[in-house]
Amino acid sequence: SPKEAACVLGPGGVNSRQISETTGTKLHLSGRGEYYPGTQMQEFCIKGNSPDSVADAIMQALHKLSEETGRINGGEWEVEDGGARVHFILPVQCARAVIGRGGEAIKTLRVNSGMKVHVEEIVVGAGELGEQVVSCAGPIAGLQAVVPFLLEKMQEVAALPWYNRWAFDVKAGKGSAPMSKGQEKGKGKGPDDWRGKGMDDWRGGKGDDWRGKGADDWRGGK
Repeated sequence: SPKEAACVLGPGGVNSRQISETTGTKLHLSGRGEYYPGTQMQEFCIKGNSPDSVADAIMQALHKLSEETGRINGGEWEVEDGGARVHFILPVQCARAVIGRGGEAIKTLRVNSGMKVHVEEIVVGAGELGEQVVSCAGPIAGLQAVVPFLLEKMQEVAALPWYNRWAFDVKAGKGSAPMSKGQEKGKGKGPDDWRGKGMDDWRGGKGDDWRGKGADDWRGGK
Protein backbone atom coordinates (compact mmCIF):
# COMPACT_ATOMS: atom_id res chain seq x y z
CA SER A 1 0.00 0.00 0.00
CA PRO A 2 1.16 3.61 -0.47
CA LYS A 3 1.17 4.01 3.32
CA GLU A 4 3.53 1.07 3.79
CA ALA A 5 5.72 2.28 0.93
CA ALA A 6 6.01 5.62 2.73
CA CYS A 7 7.08 3.81 5.92
CA VAL A 8 10.02 2.18 4.16
CA LEU A 9 11.09 5.38 2.43
CA GLY A 10 10.58 7.67 5.42
CA PRO A 11 10.37 11.48 5.29
CA GLY A 12 12.51 12.65 2.42
CA GLY A 13 13.76 9.08 1.95
CA VAL A 14 15.58 9.05 5.31
CA ASN A 15 14.66 5.45 6.16
CA SER A 16 15.70 3.98 2.81
CA ARG A 17 18.99 5.92 2.91
CA GLN A 18 19.72 4.64 6.39
CA ILE A 19 19.08 1.04 5.37
CA SER A 20 21.24 1.49 2.27
CA GLU A 21 24.13 3.01 4.22
CA THR A 22 24.13 0.47 7.05
CA THR A 23 23.90 -2.57 4.78
CA GLY A 24 25.81 -1.43 1.69
CA THR A 25 22.81 -2.10 -0.54
CA LYS A 26 20.81 -0.11 -3.08
CA LEU A 27 17.05 0.20 -2.68
CA HIS A 28 14.49 1.04 -5.33
CA LEU A 29 10.72 1.39 -5.09
CA SER A 30 8.59 1.59 -8.25
CA GLY A 31 6.87 4.94 -8.67
CA ARG A 32 3.43 5.77 -7.35
CA GLY A 33 0.95 4.19 -9.73
CA GLU A 34 3.56 1.72 -11.08
CA TYR A 35 2.21 -1.66 -10.06
CA TYR A 36 3.21 -5.28 -10.47
CA PRO A 37 1.05 -6.98 -13.17
CA GLY A 38 -2.36 -8.05 -11.93
CA THR A 39 -2.02 -6.15 -8.63
CA GLN A 40 -2.30 -2.69 -7.11
CA MET A 41 1.06 -3.15 -5.37
CA GLN A 42 4.32 -1.32 -5.95
CA GLU A 43 7.54 -3.25 -6.39
CA PHE A 44 10.51 -2.87 -4.04
CA CYS A 45 14.01 -3.98 -5.06
CA ILE A 46 17.15 -4.34 -2.98
CA LYS A 47 20.57 -4.88 -4.56
CA GLY A 48 23.66 -5.91 -2.65
CA ASN A 49 27.06 -7.60 -2.94
CA SER A 50 26.15 -10.61 -0.82
CA PRO A 51 23.10 -12.55 0.33
CA ASP A 52 23.81 -11.50 3.91
CA SER A 53 23.77 -7.78 3.12
CA VAL A 54 20.54 -8.15 1.15
CA ALA A 55 18.93 -10.25 3.89
CA ASP A 56 19.88 -7.59 6.44
CA ALA A 57 18.33 -4.86 4.30
CA ILE A 58 15.17 -6.88 3.77
CA MET A 59 14.72 -7.46 7.49
CA GLN A 60 15.34 -3.78 8.26
CA ALA A 61 12.74 -2.78 5.67
CA LEU A 62 10.24 -5.25 7.13
CA HIS A 63 10.95 -3.89 10.61
CA LYS A 64 10.14 -0.37 9.38
CA LEU A 65 6.85 -1.65 8.03
CA SER A 66 5.86 -3.20 11.35
CA GLU A 67 7.07 -0.43 13.69
CA GLU A 68 3.87 1.60 13.76
CA THR A 69 1.22 -1.11 14.11
CA GLY A 70 3.10 -4.27 15.08
CA ARG A 71 2.01 -5.98 11.87
CA ILE A 72 2.65 -5.91 8.11
CA ASN A 73 -0.69 -5.56 6.37
CA GLY A 74 0.44 -5.79 2.78
CA GLY A 75 -2.86 -4.32 1.64
CA GLU A 76 -4.95 -6.70 3.73
CA TRP A 77 -7.62 -5.35 6.08
CA GLU A 78 -7.44 -7.94 8.80
CA VAL A 79 -3.98 -9.05 9.88
CA GLU A 80 -3.36 -10.44 13.34
CA ASP A 81 -1.09 -8.67 15.83
CA GLY A 82 2.50 -9.65 15.05
CA GLY A 83 1.41 -11.01 11.67
CA ALA A 84 2.64 -10.34 8.13
CA ARG A 85 1.44 -10.65 4.56
CA VAL A 86 4.41 -10.54 2.18
CA HIS A 87 4.98 -11.52 -1.46
CA PHE A 88 8.35 -12.38 -3.01
CA ILE A 89 9.01 -12.59 -6.76
CA LEU A 90 11.28 -15.38 -8.01
CA PRO A 91 12.24 -16.80 -11.43
CA VAL A 92 10.21 -19.87 -12.33
CA GLN A 93 13.24 -22.13 -11.80
CA CYS A 94 13.68 -20.83 -8.25
CA ALA A 95 9.97 -21.09 -7.53
CA ARG A 96 10.14 -24.76 -8.46
CA ALA A 97 13.09 -25.22 -6.12
CA VAL A 98 11.10 -23.60 -3.31
CA ILE A 99 8.47 -26.29 -3.79
CA GLY A 100 11.00 -29.12 -4.13
CA ARG A 101 10.48 -32.67 -5.23
CA GLY A 102 7.09 -33.86 -4.09
CA GLY A 103 6.59 -30.56 -2.27
CA GLU A 104 9.08 -31.53 0.43
CA ALA A 105 11.03 -28.24 0.43
CA ILE A 106 8.00 -26.02 0.87
CA LYS A 107 6.59 -28.30 3.56
CA THR A 108 9.85 -27.99 5.51
CA LEU A 109 9.85 -24.20 5.06
CA ARG A 110 6.32 -23.99 6.43
CA VAL A 111 7.30 -25.97 9.49
CA ASN A 112 10.52 -24.04 10.11
CA SER A 113 8.93 -20.61 9.64
CA GLY A 114 5.48 -21.19 11.07
CA MET A 115 4.11 -19.37 8.02
CA LYS A 116 1.69 -20.36 5.29
CA VAL A 117 3.88 -20.31 2.17
CA HIS A 118 2.41 -20.74 -1.29
CA VAL A 119 3.82 -20.50 -4.83
CA GLU A 120 1.23 -18.86 -7.06
CA GLU A 121 0.38 -20.80 -10.22
CA ILE A 122 0.36 -17.80 -12.54
CA VAL A 123 3.60 -17.10 -14.39
CA VAL A 124 4.36 -13.49 -15.30
CA GLY A 125 6.64 -13.11 -18.32
CA ALA A 126 7.78 -15.68 -20.86
CA GLY A 127 10.67 -18.12 -21.15
CA GLU A 128 13.73 -17.41 -19.02
CA LEU A 129 12.20 -14.10 -17.91
CA GLY A 130 9.17 -15.83 -16.44
CA GLU A 131 8.59 -15.45 -12.72
CA GLN A 132 6.19 -16.49 -9.98
CA VAL A 133 5.07 -14.97 -6.71
CA VAL A 134 5.77 -16.70 -3.41
CA SER A 135 3.14 -15.55 -0.90
CA CYS A 136 3.77 -15.75 2.84
CA ALA A 137 1.32 -15.25 5.70
CA GLY A 138 1.96 -15.71 9.40
CA PRO A 139 4.11 -14.36 12.21
CA ILE A 140 6.58 -11.63 11.29
CA ALA A 141 9.30 -13.63 13.07
CA GLY A 142 8.80 -16.43 10.54
CA LEU A 143 10.29 -14.24 7.82
CA GLN A 144 13.68 -14.76 9.46
CA ALA A 145 13.52 -18.33 8.16
CA VAL A 146 11.85 -17.53 4.84
CA VAL A 147 14.22 -14.81 3.60
CA PRO A 148 17.50 -16.82 3.88
CA PHE A 149 15.81 -19.84 2.30
CA LEU A 150 14.69 -17.82 -0.74
CA LEU A 151 18.10 -16.16 -1.04
CA GLU A 152 19.73 -19.58 -1.07
CA LYS A 153 17.55 -20.60 -4.03
CA MET A 154 18.54 -17.39 -5.83
CA GLN A 155 22.23 -18.08 -5.28
CA GLU A 156 21.85 -21.49 -6.93
CA VAL A 157 21.00 -19.85 -10.28
CA ALA A 158 22.88 -16.54 -9.99
CA ALA A 159 25.69 -17.67 -12.32
CA LEU A 160 23.38 -18.84 -15.12
CA PRO A 161 23.41 -16.82 -18.39
CA TRP A 162 19.79 -15.64 -18.14
CA TYR A 163 19.95 -14.49 -14.53
CA ASN A 164 21.07 -10.89 -15.00
CA ARG A 165 18.56 -10.32 -17.79
CA TRP A 166 15.79 -11.56 -15.54
CA ALA A 167 17.09 -9.54 -12.60
CA PHE A 168 16.84 -6.27 -14.47
CA ASP A 169 13.53 -7.01 -16.13
CA VAL A 170 11.30 -5.14 -13.68
CA LYS A 171 7.69 -5.70 -14.66
CA ALA A 172 5.99 -3.02 -12.55
CA GLY A 173 4.51 -0.29 -14.71
CA LYS A 174 1.77 2.30 -14.96
CA GLY A 175 -1.61 0.81 -14.26
CA SER A 176 -1.98 -2.88 -13.49
CA ALA A 177 -1.68 -5.10 -16.53
CA PRO A 178 -3.63 -8.34 -16.20
CA MET A 179 -1.71 -11.53 -15.52
CA SER A 180 -1.98 -14.41 -17.94
CA LYS A 181 -1.72 -18.06 -17.17
CA GLY A 182 1.68 -19.39 -18.15
CA GLN A 183 2.62 -22.87 -19.13
CA GLU A 184 4.64 -23.24 -15.97
CA LYS A 185 2.51 -23.70 -12.90
CA GLY A 186 3.54 -23.66 -9.31
CA LYS A 187 2.50 -26.41 -7.00
CA GLY A 188 2.36 -26.54 -3.25
CA LYS A 189 -1.30 -25.90 -2.84
CA GLY A 190 -3.24 -27.13 0.08
CA PRO A 191 -5.62 -26.16 2.76
CA ASP A 192 -3.00 -24.09 4.44
CA ASP A 193 -1.87 -22.21 1.40
CA TRP A 194 -2.33 -18.48 1.56
CA ARG A 195 -3.11 -16.98 -1.80
CA GLY A 196 -4.25 -13.49 -0.85
CA LYS A 197 -2.37 -10.42 -1.98
CA GLY A 198 -0.28 -8.69 0.57
CA MET A 199 2.30 -6.06 0.76
CA ASP A 200 3.66 -5.13 -2.58
CA ASP A 201 5.83 -7.77 -4.06
CA TRP A 202 9.33 -8.24 -2.81
CA ARG A 203 11.63 -9.47 -5.48
CA GLY A 204 14.99 -10.72 -4.92
CA GLY A 205 18.08 -11.35 -6.87
CA LYS A 206 20.13 -10.12 -9.74
CA GLY A 207 23.74 -10.21 -10.31
CA ASP A 208 24.45 -8.95 -6.92
CA ASP A 209 20.91 -8.20 -6.11
CA TRP A 210 18.52 -10.32 -4.42
CA ARG A 211 15.39 -9.69 -6.23
CA GLY A 212 13.87 -12.99 -6.56
CA LYS A 213 15.75 -12.17 -9.61
CA GLY A 214 19.31 -11.41 -9.57
CA ALA A 215 22.05 -12.74 -7.52
CA ASP A 216 21.27 -10.70 -4.59
CA ASP A 217 18.50 -8.54 -5.64
CA TRP A 218 15.53 -8.43 -3.41
CA ARG A 219 12.42 -7.53 -5.25
CA GLY A 220 9.33 -7.34 -3.21
CA GLY A 221 6.25 -5.36 -2.90
CA LYS A 222 4.20 -3.30 -0.67
